[in-house]
Amino acid sequence: MKFRYLVSGFLEGACVMAAEILSARLIAPLYGSSLYIWSAILAMTLGGLAIGYFAGGYFSLKPGTEKRLAYLLLLATLSLLLMPFISVYILPRLSYLSLWAGILSGAFLLVVPPLFFLGATSPMFIKLQTNASENAGRVGGTVYAISTSGGILSSFLCGFYFIPEWGLHNTAFLFAGLLVLSVLLVSGNRTILIIIGFLLVLGVWMWNALHKPQTIVYNSNSVLGECQVTEQLNSDGDTIRRLLINQIVQTELNVSDSSIITDYLNQLDTLVPPKKEGKALVLGLGGGLSVGVLIKKGYNVEAVEFDERIIYCAERWFGLSEKALTYHDDARRYLNRTEERYDVILADVFKAEEQPSHVLTVESLNRIKHQQLKSGGQLWINWHGYLAGANGKGTRILLNTLSAAGFKTRIYTTLQPEAYRNLLMCASPEAGKKTMPLFETEQMNTDDQPCLELANARANKNWREHYLRYYQGRGTP
Repeated sequence: MKFRYLVSGFLEGACVMAAEILSARLIAPLYGSSLYIWSAILAMTLGGLAIGYFAGGYFSLKPGTEKRLAYLLLLATLSLLLMPFISVYILPRLSYLSLWAGILSGAFLLVVPPLFFLGATSPMFIKLQTNASENAGRVGGTVYAISTSGGILSSFLCGFYFIPEWGLHNTAFLFAGLLVLSVLLVSGNRTILIIIGFLLVLGVWMWNALHKPQTIVYNSNSVLGECQVTEQLNSDGDTIRRLLINQIVQTELNVSDSSIITDYLNQLDTLVPPKKEGKALVLGLGGGLSVGVLIKKGYNVEAVEFDERIIYCAERWFGLSEKALTYHDDARRYLNRTEERYDVILADVFKAEEQPSHVLTVESLNRIKHQQLKSGGQLWINWHGYLAGANGKGTRILLNTLSAAGFKTRIYTTLQPEAYRNLLMCASPEAGKKTMPLFETEQMNTDDQPCLELANARANKNWREHYLRYYQGRGTP
């Protein structure tokens, strides 16, 4: 078996996984990274590979396999080069379509072209390495094992280094460059190498020349999504600073007078009782404005945030108080490890429109009730605004889960429509408090049966769709 083909197959496998990860992250700023997104990305990934495998099998019957393979790798290179341009210049136009149409068409444009061409190369690598029919099984197994090994390494490198350090677009250019090397290994044709290298350099230059974001103070892409800090003037001439995850606003601050714009934070300021030298825990930092509210009320505050970039943004642009103790950790993991008790715990664990379900299970809430809350303590939960109908299924399951864990719950909200409001839930283990009724038709969210994410999928889809319409100027919240 020829070593150069094995190396090229390894690079092909690495680019397959890179293309899948990059597609999911490139589409996230407009459509999020919910269950719908991953379902669409995985379906398009498998569809692109399946069609590519079939086409590659057909191409392998034709003469000139090595030349055809080089052309397929060349087309895969061009597809990777185009991914950043598609995400910036085409996906925003697709958001004018219905949410499902936009997601599916965007996922198709990003995922299918590179994976079709990359998938088509596998049967051709097998043909080039097979010199006798009795060796076909061993050759096929070796080629797919080598390719999969490249995918494993690529997954780790993309997730833990390339995307966090270099960003999505530069990572796409990097893997396009690796395919240039793969073309050279297959064909040995320096002319093709020069052409691809020229196209790669041209693509990077065009990107740097054309993509000049306006009013973006900070921008970072990672496997956790796109994190941005933006500024713009409102109609009164005040500077409004926003923290966004996947283009969904997490925090808004009027820089001119340092006032809080977000309704639920102003509600929280009104509803949480002051307590001198009280202890508070905030799960989900955002811009840190909720931390500031609790500190002003006399609490000593600890905050837990899974995304280290958000901690940086809160400190750098949103005036996170130095009095707060901030921990970079998963909220559930922190709850499982801490021995501290608190007067107030605020669970504000939104990531764009998503709510991590593992933080709010019966088991987790039982631990909060018995080990984290002081006597008379309160658990506050920030939630999306849906309560009734199919969109409110996740909310009703959460209320059932709180009830099963022994909490009495009250709900506070504004007068806005469900699609544009937040729900603030105040849960207390103390007897005698007015509680929400148990919804007999709904489940409870447990560690063994985590149903909250699926139950919230429709609400998250609708919330994202309303946001997109407002973002594109098609509606008014």
